[in-house]
Amino acid sequence: MELDVLYAHIASPTVVAHFAALAQRVAQRELPHEADIMIGIHTRLLKAHHPFALKPAAPAPTLLPATSLGPPGLVKTDVSTSDAPQAEDEHKTGLSPV
Repeated sequence: MELDVLYAHIASPTVVAHFAALAQRVAQRELPHEADIMIGIHTRLLKAHHPFALKPAAPAPTLLPATSLGPPGLVKTDVSTSDAPQAEDEHKTGLSPV
């Protein structure tokens, strides 16, 4: 009932003047039971003015095949010592041997 009354008078001078103070008291846990009313006001305003905001978001489309939706695996690579820079290459590249 409190929610209905508050919503019905949301634009009244009294509610407009005191709504911010009410929200601050809820945030400071002085009126914890009023948090549900604040949530209810927000939900009603969204339903009235932005109904699509309350609909669950559609999952993002993916280009991956259904079998590859699991966690990525490690890729095994074979790095041989011939891939490492050689001492004679150091003066060319500025890289020291690993």
